[in-house]
Amino acid sequence: MALGTITITPKVKQGPIHADHLSFAGDGAYPAGGTVDFEGLYRDALLAADKPSPAREVLGIIQVDASGYVLRYDKANDKLMAFESDNGGADGPLQESTTANLSGTTFKVIVLSI
Repeated sequence: MALGTITITPKVKQGPIHADHLSFAGDGAYPAGGTVDFEGLYRDALLAADKPSPAREVLGIIQVDASGYVLRYDKANDKLMAFESDNGGADGPLQESTTANLSGTTFKVIVLSI
């Protein structure tokens, strides 16, 4: 499974940097290590929204709302990762999500791209 349909609200462009506000449902079958090909999903959403420059390179994300999760973009591996609190703290303050189905969770991020 992949992330839910991504919607993009108007972007801000300052010089070569683009900032797009995205909203999408989480992955229905979240894989260990993160959702793969986030950049491709972002580009597909740009094309669907008739936005110019679909071949943008994702630099990173700024989390706006993740319903209690912490999101991180792994640029080297092009994966969107979701972390949650480990209340026991034995593994540290955050651990990768162990919830396989995140499709009921709406994530909102700002994607920075060039």
